[in-house]
Formats: sequence, C-alpha cells, structure tokens
Amino acid sequence: MRGINAIKHAELIHFMMELEELYSGEELDDNLENLQVHKEQLDALHQEYLKTLSSLQQLVIEYRMLLHHTKQICINRPVREIFMKNKIKTKREIVKRINNLAG
Repeated sequence: MRGINAIKHAELIHFMMELEELYSGEELDDNLENLQVHKEQLDALHQEYLKTLSSLQQLVIEYRMLLHHTKQICINRPVREIFMKNKIKTKREIVKRINNLAG
C-alpha cells in the first residue's frame, strides 16, 4: 500500500484553489460548491492520514525498542547461560536464528 504523496496533495489543493477562482468569475455555482466540498474533504482526509502515520511511526519505534529489549534480556542472556552451562557447540546456528527474529 502506498502512502499519500504530500507534494502531489499540495499541488492538487493549489490547482483546486485556482479552479475556484476561475469558477467564481463564471456562472458555475454548482461546480464551485462541489469543488470546495471535495477540496475540504480531501484536505481533512490528508490531515487524518498524517496523524495516523505519525501514530504508526511511534508504534514502530516502541515495537523496535521492545524487540531489542526482549532479545537482549529474554533471549540472548538465557541462551548464553545455557551454552555456558551445557557447553553446546552449535552456538552459531542459534545466534543466527536469534538475530533473524523479527528484524
């Protein structure tokens, strides 16, 4: 899924504003009203998209921090202790698997 391109959105809103000026000089009240309504709706949806994107970015940051903490405290340390205790020689495979977990 692709995001909303902010530059293209700004260009569209600017173009719609130019059209509003053209329509206001003509007898196109219905077109002007429809254009204004759609411009406001597009702008409102774009603002909602930006808020949601910001929230999603924060969730990704929190997820990565928790993942790092989880790998460090709950996986890496106990695995190292098991290796030390049991003197397991296949450490490389398990370390590789741990590093591949969720990024």
